[in-house]
Order: sequence, then structure tokens, then C-alpha cells
Amino acid sequence: MGLQAAGSNKRRFAVDFVGDELKYFSDKAAVEAELSASSGKISDVAVTRNSETGGWRLSFVLEPAVDKDVVDLRAYLKSGGEVLSETWLYQWSAK
Repeated sequence: MGLQAAGSNKRRFAVDFVGDELKYFSDKAAVEAELSASSGKISDVAVTRNSETGGWRLSFVLEPAVDKDVVDLRAYLKSGGEVLSETWLYQWSAK
């Protein structure tokens, strides 16, 4: 799930969300991610329409904290105050 960049401890993630609510939003819709990590730093967050699935793809980079072996990740998609997707949970481990 997470790909490591060469010479770095950063990991890139891509998560696809599909569902009835999501397929009605156009490419220009204001769909965004609510994303958190129990430790480390998240950057390069992007949410884009996935025309292949009719859903949306969340991508981001995680830079784990040096002293942590496990990071709990959590994400869902929203538009304004409306939740659009299920909540994605993932426990990433350095080992």
C-alpha cells in the first residue's frame, strides 16, 4: 500500500473510494479528505476523480516519526460539511 521513495523514509499512499454518493460529483466538485496519522508528518495530499472506477482517489505522503514503528492512519472524503465516504483505517508498520 505505501511505496517508499529512494533514499527516504517517506511512503506514498493511494486510496480509492467508490460508492453511490461519490459517482454524482463532477471533476470540479469540492471533494476533500479528512486525514490523520497517529504520528509522523502527512504532506502532498490530493483528492482527484478516478474515471476508471467512477469514484475518487486520495493520495498522500507519510513521513513516519523516527522513534515510531507503527502509524495508525485514518481518512474519509467530504464536501463542505457532508461526509461522502466510508472511513478508511490502516495501520502501517516500519517492520
